[in-house]
Amino acid sequence: MASQHRPKTNEIEISIFGPGVGECVVIHLGRGNWAIVDSCCGTGSNNPVALDYFEALGVDPASAVKHFFITHWHDDHIRGASQVLARCKQAKFWCSSAIGTGDFFTLVCLSKGSGMASSGVDEFRAILEILSQRKPSGVRSAAVGPEWLLAGMSPVSYRPTLWMRGVRILALSPSAASLTLAYRQIANLLPREGEDRRRVVRQSPNQSSLVLSVESKWFRAILGADLENSANPAVGWGAIVQSHRPNLDLADQLKVPHHGSRNADNPEVWRVLLKKNPIAVVTPNSALRQPLPTPADVARIRRRTNRGFCTSRPGGRKPTTRGGAIDKTADSVAKNRRTVLGSMGHVRCRIGAGWVRTAPRIELLSGAYPLE
Repeated sequence: MASQHRPKTNEIEISIFGPGVGECVVIHLGRGNWAIVDSCCGTGSNNPVALDYFEALGVDPASAVKHFFITHWHDDHIRGASQVLARCKQAKFWCSSAIGTGDFFTLVCLSKGSGMASSGVDEFRAILEILSQRKPSGVRSAAVGPEWLLAGMSPVSYRPTLWMRGVRILALSPSAASLTLAYRQIANLLPREGEDRRRVVRQSPNQSSLVLSVESKWFRAILGADLENSANPAVGWGAIVQSHRPNLDLADQLKVPHHGSRNADNPEVWRVLLKKNPIAVVTPNSALRQPLPTPADVARIRRRTNRGFCTSRPGGRKPTTRGGAIDKTADSVAKNRRTVLGSMGHVRCRIGAGWVRTAPRIELLSGAYPLE
């Protein structure tokens, strides 16, 4: 990653990364203090992008990162998360309360050394081991775990100096009803008596993902993670819209949920929660049979704002040629082969957090592009 310049001490930064599968958000809270939301790695790399970015900025994550959030445990949002936590020695680790259940911890323990494990579960188990190693003296390992978040909780409220406006992070989800559904789904993943252990697979639809609002006096961003819609207004985006407070400032920016897919689009979010013509950032998912965002998804977003951006091109790219026999065999197995991980695209927004309002500055880096 090329050398970069740090934000000013009184600037908020929201950097959204996406390589085609996965996403990560890096947030400058002011005065050299940072937060991270989710984790992903780029093509041919096992190094999390957040750590690469801090290295490029000349920031030491061991002391600078104060908070690390995982919105949900799906593979594309948690890859490399244990490496991030290991380096961020002062960071509090936060998760959606939707996985704060004994059944989920049982699932993590059962998957160790078995065919049940997925990369998301493996990462979470490694995270629990790191947290256990950091436990205060006299505290039992079984009592150590993440900090759990529910809609309405504000884990970060930060004002470093009198001349800088405060910054806070507020959880908009999961709702109480979402927790009930999530607990049932996780319980259903556990093997029954007499059954073979099955590989842990993601549950869909995702209605209990952690959605965060990053707020200052002059700017507000909603990080939509992978939260989807539901016919039940008590869960998903419907619950956030219904619980919206009239005195809550409308948001200037949206990290578009679930890669811009139709099943995560709620018109009321744009009407009730966002300012007109907001900044909208999409991270693609090229691992699906129909990569996201689709042309229809892009057209829908563009009808709502002319400030839409995508971190990298959806659809993947042609795989590297390896030689006659290898390519011939691969082509006979998969007709439409593609490398789903592309370059690590980066959309960066910086906004002053002082006493004077300034316009946000948007930078498109490493292949990020405006939706058109």
